[in-house]
Amino acid sequence: MQLYERVLGELHTVARHTTINKNQLGLSLMGEETMAMYNPSHPGRIIRQRLIEDEDGHKIGSVASVAEQLGCHRNTLNRVINGSASVTPEMALALEKLHAGSAEFWLSMQTNYDLFQLRHNQGAA
Repeated sequence: MQLYERVLGELHTVARHTTINKNQLGLSLMGEETMAMYNPSHPGRIIRQRLIEDEDGHKIGSVASVAEQLGCHRNTLNRVINGSASVTPEMALALEKLHAGSAEFWLSMQTNYDLFQLRHNQGAA
């Protein structure tokens, strides 16, 4: 339950308009509770908070070392954590192997971010 509360706390502070349920978080909890959010953050922000630096900006790991663990180039990871590249299915699986959340969680976050951006941009046009 503690991990679930931590993840929900992170999501509450960085995402606002999407639907995320407990199963998408990769947790096996009873119920299908959902929460509506507005303006979701890019999943790279969560990756940064979980693997690169904490909420206070203290370094947890380097981009190069995390990229090596994920099996990608550090420039690729840097683009993802800066929001200019998407979390791919391959990266989502690699994150899952690092116990950083399920692949479904990462892909759902990316999809929700992409959909919000598309809707927002179409509404502005």
